[in-house]
Amino acid sequence: MLNNFVKSYPQPKDGPAFQYTTMVRHNGTVIAFAVNAARRVLYSVLDLSDQGKKGPLDVNYWQDNPQELLFPTEVVTVGEGLFNPRIMPVYKKGASEPEPEGTRVKTAEKDLFRSTTASLTELAPIQVVSDNKFVYVFRQSQENDAVGVAAGTLLVDRFVLSGINLLPRREVRYQRSRNKFTPQSRKDGLGAKDMEQIPFYEPTQKLSFIRNLHEGRLAVLLLPTQIANVQRWQIFAFNNKTGMIDSFNIERAGDGLFNLKGTQRYTCPDHPEVFSLKDGPCPEPAKADPSQNCPYQLIPILSKEGYAEWALQFDGSDDRIVLEKNFTAGNTSYQTIEFWLKPEHLDGPQTLLAAALEATAGAIAIESDGTLQYHFQSGTTRNPVEEVFISAAGLTAGEWAHVAL
Repeated sequence: MLNNFVKSYPQPKDGPAFQYTTMVRHNGTVIAFAVNAARRVLYSVLDLSDQGKKGPLDVNYWQDNPQELLFPTEVVTVGEGLFNPRIMPVYKKGASEPEPEGTRVKTAEKDLFRSTTASLTELAPIQVVSDNKFVYVFRQSQENDAVGVAAGTLLVDRFVLSGINLLPRREVRYQRSRNKFTPQSRKDGLGAKDMEQIPFYEPTQKLSFIRNLHEGRLAVLLLPTQIANVQRWQIFAFNNKTGMIDSFNIERAGDGLFNLKGTQRYTCPDHPEVFSLKDGPCPEPAKADPSQNCPYQLIPILSKEGYAEWALQFDGSDDRIVLEKNFTAGNTSYQTIEFWLKPEHLDGPQTLLAAALEATAGAIAIESDGTLQYHFQSGTTRNPVEEVFISAAGLTAGEWAHVAL
């Protein structure tokens, strides 16, 4: 009797068996997922659009056979949007080696598993989340040096449900540079396809800070906040190196993905109950005279919580890190330098970053009062003028601080 209500897909006799399964409800539609022994992600949709034609039981409206989920051909690291996505090597069907970079291969001749980020899937459980707009698939990665993916890293892709098909999300980029944020030149324009009319698909997102995953031991949630229509990503992940469960609470970006920069919130030094998304004057009445407006300006809310799981410690004895010569993005005018640091003491100028050992321009230093100084050049090439920008706030010895320039 129970079999009449259960949809079963038989294990293939000569093919890879199903290993892990999960389900999600997306806008009222139920979608089932499975990972087979060949690391393929399959799915089946409960299609109730033609309800009544196959009888009263829901079991009759599942697809006859599950479909393989198609992944994009590019990988991008979340937080590194300036860099162009890494492109997967292209394999022909049955080939043991990839084609030379830039070789055009017809879709019918292409191995759609090895030529896409589908091949990065580790044989482990996956997590699927729906925000009723997109279906998000989170999976543990296998190592792939060609696209800079380490084993045990968290990958995420999102898909659009069209009928009974899950399709990779399309996106808009600059047509010549093929970059989402930076144009190649002033002539470059935005479009859904490049100059050769090849459509842009959203790359697989690599969350490089969620690493050392093991056997797919993770949980992904979308949590509401006290602010209406604002959600945050909550990810719990088992760290195979530390043996601990890491918790990541990440602000959700406007496009639904991840905002690693966060959003600055503000409060009033005289009214700590004030919570604002913008700076400006405090909207509350003055405590000394309620008939007057509060005289204080809103100040940033600074959090001292959290810790660095990995950090570099310097003993102050001629320690330094030297980066490779051409370590730069395509357009340096849009770059931001960010880092966390915890000074053990503040007893004099300490150089944090410099273009060269003897160079002053471009250097960032901590002064004895904890303020940061940024040395830069203005003027012309023939008549350069060295200028100094001094931070308004200072660092505190023994406390972590986030610096962005």
